[in-house]
Formats: sequence, structure tokens, C-alpha cells
Amino acid sequence: MGCIYPDLKVNKALFNPESEQNIYKYSQPIINFMISQGLLYERITTANLFTQEILDVADKKTTIQ
Repeated sequence: MGCIYPDLKVNKALFNPESEQNIYKYSQPIINFMISQGLLYERITTANLFTQEILDVADKKTTIQ
């Protein structure tokens, strides 16, 4: 497969909780694995970890220039 360098549009979709390809959905299997391995002792919510704020700032800067 290799590395993927997502552009601003893809990043906005990843960080949008309502998007089909959101990062919250992808983080859950990792959390499940970490719990099963004893690396986490309780489920954490990733909604507070991933925000779209910086992408909104980047979007405004690219549309102004």
C-alpha cells in the first residue's frame, strides 16, 4: 500500500464525525486492541482528541491567498 498524503479536503472528511471515513471510527479497533492487551483499562472517547479546528484555519488561509 504505502504512505498516503491526504489533502485538505480528505483531512476535513477524516476529522468530520459525520463523515463515512472519519478517524473516530478507525480509532475504535485500536482502542479495542489496547484494552485486550491491558494497555488501556477503560474505554476512552476519541471525540475530544480529534478536532477540525486547525483544518478550518488552514482552509481560511488557503482561500484568502
